[in-house]
Amino acid sequence: MDKLYNDLNSSYEQYEINIYFQEEREIARGENKGEKINAWVVSLEDNSFFDTIDFLTISDETGEPLYFQMKHRVYEIFKNEEGKYYLKIEEAELN
Repeated sequence: MDKLYNDLNSSYEQYEINIYFQEEREIARGENKGEKINAWVVSLEDNSFFDTIDFLTISDETGEPLYFQMKHRVYEIFKNEEGKYYLKIEEAELN
């Protein structure tokens, strides 16, 4: 978690963190959208004035982060050849 947040120039220290395992979770973004995988979901609850909850989805098979979901945006997470994480932003579909 530290490496991911350092690469993304962010901090998770102000969050209340909860982690849970989900079998057969449907991937919501990326080239494997719709595929069902076992995944870990990390919820990051910001207890500040705005009181928001963000979600980080991690593949159980590879241990790699897949995407970071906020209220209005989804950030797909990739890793370059040097092993550094970076984001691709997608607008969330509001239905």
